[in-house]
Amino acid sequence: MRSTILNLFGKSPFKPLQEHMEKVKECLDYIQPLFDSLAKEDFKEVNAISKKIMKLEHKADKIKDKIRDNLPANLFLAVDRRDVLNLLSAQDSICDAIEDLAVVLNLREMKPLEKLNPLLDDLVSRVIQVGHLTACVILELNNLLEASFGGAEAGKVIKMIDEVSTMEWEADKAQYKLVQGLFKMEKEVDPVSIFMWMKIYQTLSQIADASEKVTKLLRLFLSK
Repeated sequence: MRSTILNLFGKSPFKPLQEHMEKVKECLDYIQPLFDSLAKEDFKEVNAISKKIMKLEHKADKIKDKIRDNLPANLFLAVDRRDVLNLLSAQDSICDAIEDLAVVLNLREMKPLEKLNPLLDDLVSRVIQVGHLTACVILELNNLLEASFGGAEAGKVIKMIDEVSTMEWEADKAQYKLVQGLFKMEKEVDPVSIFMWMKIYQTLSQIADASEKVTKLLRLFLSK
């Protein structure tokens, strides 16, 4: 029924949402190179990658604005306009958090803490995984539409959403271990560095939180 309404009265809002998520995913793909450059203390490369992230975030913002400007306010759609805009805003929060990370990493040349490198690598990896799985969920929206937001396709998406929640929880645990390790080094690390590393860990965690929020909103949407 929803598909019929969509065909009769409006264009699918999902294609531009997915286009926006593609830019989010491009930002996500720069997180690992960012930390690889940091580990090598190649601060020029950290700065260069950060500039690429900022440009991508700006492109994502343009797509976001275009969607907001063109989404009909009084035209029948397959989904509620507010749901689409809420999903868009949540997706954009992922980009914003990645840009924040890039900014933080350029405030000060941070010397890697070798003892904590394995824990940091684990957190970075988990955050990226959460973001990528969230992107996969959004790319399933067209299939959901074809299935009228039910049946096996909806079950598949809900399973993916559950997996995102689990992965975000594991990322939180990884962050907690990292913070514990940092405080154990408080006699070896200067206070400003401790503050900056805490900010880096928190911003990484915000990326995973924002990713999970996208899937939570989609779950609410499916429950309607």
